[in-house]
Amino acid sequence: MNSWTIFKVTAMVGLASEVIYYAYKKKFIRKLANVLRLAWWSSLDHLQVIQQLQQEYFYKVLFFPDEKYPCLFYSWKGGCDAANCPYAHTETNFKILGDYLYSAKQSLDVCVYTISSSVLCNIILDVHETGVLVRIIVDDESDNFTGSMIQKLRENGIQLRTDKSSFLMHHKFVIIDQEVLINGSFNWTRSAITANNENVLITNQPNLVKPYKGEFDKLWKTFAPKSGLSIKRSSHHSDRQ
Repeated sequence: MNSWTIFKVTAMVGLASEVIYYAYKKKFIRKLANVLRLAWWSSLDHLQVIQQLQQEYFYKVLFFPDEKYPCLFYSWKGGCDAANCPYAHTETNFKILGDYLYSAKQSLDVCVYTISSSVLCNIILDVHETGVLVRIIVDDESDNFTGSMIQKLRENGIQLRTDKSSFLMHHKFVIIDQEVLINGSFNWTRSAITANNENVLITNQPNLVKPYKGEFDKLWKTFAPKSGLSIKRSSHHSDRQ
């Protein structure tokens, strides 16, 4: 290999190294900014901040029931001044779940069986009022359930579609800003918060978020008024095979 060839190879290696370095630097700075923003918003301690810096994606697991229903004013309305407030003034699992819902800046896609929790309904309306695009898919019988909040959501301009089927809409997932997935057994009812044994997984892992985004978009299109589309189902629906 002559000296000119060696020079060209060396120059190309040096240029590639510079490109890789600056790409890494840019990505790290962006990650650092996101973590600091999250730390400021959710009051993470220093150990959690370090853990966020060490990993690009996060996972959060919540288990229910909580001992008490959350105080809406304490949790998200700037504080509660009631002398004997009967609701929780602590960092409950539902408080954490609500924090993630309130973090939506662009879109909030909700696919659940029904919504009968007034607190969850109020969170959705608050997020909607900030200009976030809210879309909800529920079971078509949810309007008839005791305590259903579906009509209230419609009356306040929330985009809402139902499954148009005798079969259950049994999904229980939420996608925040097309980047964060909330999924688990948790129904959007008061019982799910303070009575039932429930689980919730929250993550921004793209390999998990992407298929849920695809499922929501498919269902949203299928359940559009007069779409003419339907979900193919087996002719056999017994639990015994």
